[in-house]
Amino acid sequence: MLIPQDISIGTQRLPTLLIIAFLGLLYWVFIVWYEGRKDGFESDKTLDLAFSSIISGAVFFYIYSSYFKFITIYRPGNLFLKADYELMVSLFSFIGSLIPVFIISKMWNWSRYRLLDIYAMAYALFIFLFGLGRFLVLGDYVFLILSILILTFHSLVLRFRGYKFVSGAIFSFFLFFLVLFGALMIRRNGYLLIYGSLFILGIVNLFFRRRISVYKRNLPAELINSIKDKLMRKDSKLKESQQRLVKEDPYLQDDRANSNSESMDEAILEDYQKSVTDAELGIVKGLRIQVKRALAAIKMGKYGICQVCGNPIDKARLQAYPEATTCIECASKISEASDE
Repeated sequence: MLIPQDISIGTQRLPTLLIIAFLGLLYWVFIVWYEGRKDGFESDKTLDLAFSSIISGAVFFYIYSSYFKFITIYRPGNLFLKADYELMVSLFSFIGSLIPVFIISKMWNWSRYRLLDIYAMAYALFIFLFGLGRFLVLGDYVFLILSILILTFHSLVLRFRGYKFVSGAIFSFFLFFLVLFGALMIRRNGYLLIYGSLFILGIVNLFFRRRISVYKRNLPAELINSIKDKLMRKDSKLKESQQRLVKEDPYLQDDRANSNSESMDEAILEDYQKSVTDAELGIVKGLRIQVKRALAAIKMGKYGICQVCGNPIDKARLQAYPEATTCIECASKISEASDE
């Protein structure tokens, strides 16, 4: 035990894990909002979705907790009592938090698979924080291992969503990771039912995602090859620009320590140049991601299909803007959401 199990706040003593879980939920909301905004979803509506998910998950938590207390008193032979309470209530809360995704995405015509990927990223970091806290409070090394693996999973896989994997796949991979780790390291009562439910959820998600993705755009091979060459040349130029901007970073210059330490004007100029360089570098990185997404779509045979609505992208748009992965209507909606 590295930190106490309870923390005093005024006259109250609160469980440390409860405080960590609360902070983790706040971080979860931030990740959903931040990644949703990056994907072009409206900021206000993304926050509404995140808080709706927390409320829905809390309702499911309360329902199962109340049911568990009821059968403990009045139905002591109920099969649910044989399953581990912590795992079961976590499963119910998780499923409950996903319900608003399916309802609201239908109402607002959002891609539920892109939202599920965002949720996977948020949950991964929540589990990382909570697992680390559980290790620090209870000394549970299993959760330390889980935190390390989930952070590795997040850094190596989830950051490539959108151009290495089709939308929705990351959510299923996240569930399969939890199932594999849980089956190997956390074998509590009823674990087959719980992990089996997560595995089935991951399979169902991939099944319905594949049904949407079976359509392939039949574009002329000459057009595809021409666009692929353009994209590869553009990626090469963007890579050179990215390397040049990194070298021009004023904070990384060899003579920085001696050249600006005595002049306030030079320091202000240096900070301004740094902000300009960072802004340009961010633009270049964003353009490279778009190009990589288009190249990945060509590789998977999905090029020319809007990744949001699934409709064909106009050929004129593809020829003028070969890295386009959304139709003009969806691109306009994403642009409007980003400007808000």
